[in-house]
Amino acid sequence: MTLRPDGYFNPKQVNWIPLGEHGWALACLIQNSCVSQRRALWFLLIDVIGNVIVFIPLGFGLAGALHQTNLRQTFRLAMWSGFGLSLLIELSQLAIPSRTTDVDDLIFNTLGAAIGALGFALLLRPGASKLTKAAGDS
Repeated sequence: MTLRPDGYFNPKQVNWIPLGEHGWALACLIQNSCVSQRRALWFLLIDVIGNVIVFIPLGFGLAGALHQTNLRQTFRLAMWSGFGLSLLIELSQLAIPSRTTDVDDLIFNTLGAAIGALGFALLLRPGASKLTKAAGDS
């Protein structure tokens, strides 16, 4: 999901190379090799962290809605559902002139859904109810 439609990319650009658009920003920050480190940091925060965070609640909710007796299967269903929704978003952006399609968004959105599903699974694991009850008592 492209969070900044008029940001750093040219309209109708399609990135099929995983992490291809992030190399300059990482090099800038690690090697101190660019004029605008603030721009590189902002790009990484918005693009990477933003795409992950926006799908965490979706993964958590999907895991709750698709909950099976097997937590591993629940996790897989939620993660793949997040992947499918992200793929649908990215493919639909191909038809919108002002939007960009980026494989990185697919990766980071799926990661966010997986983190959300993992959070749900951790809450359901044995012993987690003791922790939540103890937290509610204080």
